[in-house]
Amino acid sequence: MPKAILFALSALLLASCMESRAQTPLTAAPPPAPSSAPDTEAACAQAGGRWGKGGMRGLPMCFQDYADAGETCTSAADCQGRCIIQADGSGQCQKTRPQFGCFRYLDQQGRVIGLCAD
Repeated sequence: MPKAILFALSALLLASCMESRAQTPLTAAPPPAPSSAPDTEAACAQAGGRWGKGGMRGLPMCFQDYADAGETCTSAADCQGRCIIQADGSGQCQKTRPQFGCFRYLDQQGRVIGLCAD
């Protein structure tokens, strides 16, 4: 019987030292999913986009320009798309979606995020 009590007390002691993962808050929310792009050439043209091939696989898709393309930004909140970091470190609103390749952008809080997209 004493071994069972000792075992139970040891288990309780260890359990009280464990960190609860449920209490750990997320530090950054994922960026919101972009609205879906037109998936046919006719729908793309109707939405004011350009139909073409994109990405490494050269898949047909719709390229759409953002109205605030090229404007200065300090976070994603300033842009319709992403706030892309330029070579000089300044932020500029994304010109076209989708955007392929590797680039850095600023999230809603102005933090730097790196991304490679295909």
